[in-house]
Amino acid sequence: MANEIDDAASRAHAHIDGWVRQAQERAEASQRLAKQVESLRETEVSRDRAISVTVDAAGRLVDLKLREPAMDFTPGDLAAAIMRAVQKASARAGEKTAQMAADVWGEDSAVAQRVRQAYTGGEDEGASQSQSGSGRRPGTAPRGAGLIDPTGSLGSLRQGDDGRGFRGGW
Repeated sequence: MANEIDDAASRAHAHIDGWVRQAQERAEASQRLAKQVESLRETEVSRDRAISVTVDAAGRLVDLKLREPAMDFTPGDLAAAIMRAVQKASARAGEKTAQMAADVWGEDSAVAQRVRQAYTGGEDEGASQSQSGSGRRPGTAPRGAGLIDPTGSLGSLRQGDDGRGFRGGW
C-alpha cells in the first residue's frame, strides 16, 4: 500500500514538474515575443522611391523620408501617397505581429486570436478588413495597444465597461 502511494506521489510530482517546466518555457517565449514586437519595424517605399515610411508593430509612424521628387507632388497628393505607404506598412506589421504570437502560442489559441484581432482587426487572414487592408487607421495603435508588454505578459484582454475596447495593460 505504501509503495502504491509513493508511486502515485512520484507520478503527481512528475506531472507538476512538467507543467512548471512548460510554464517557464512559455514565459521565456513570451518575453522573447515582447522584445520582437517592440523592435519590429516595417518600411514601405513608394514606387518612384520618393517616399519612404517606417512604422512600428502598432502601425505608428516612426520614420518618414522624402526625396527630391516628392517635392513635385501637390500637398494633397503627397499626403495621400504618405498615407498609402503607411497603410501598407501598417498592415504588414500587424500581420507579422499576429504571426509571431501564433508561433509562440499556437495558431488556434485564444491568445493568438486576440493578438491577431488587436493588431490586424481580423480574426484571420481571410477576415474582412478595411480598405487599407489592416483593419485600423494607419498610424494608430491597435485596440489594446500594449497588448504584449515588455515582460512578455498580456495586458488585460477584457473589454472596457463602455464597450469601446480593451482596458488595462501593464
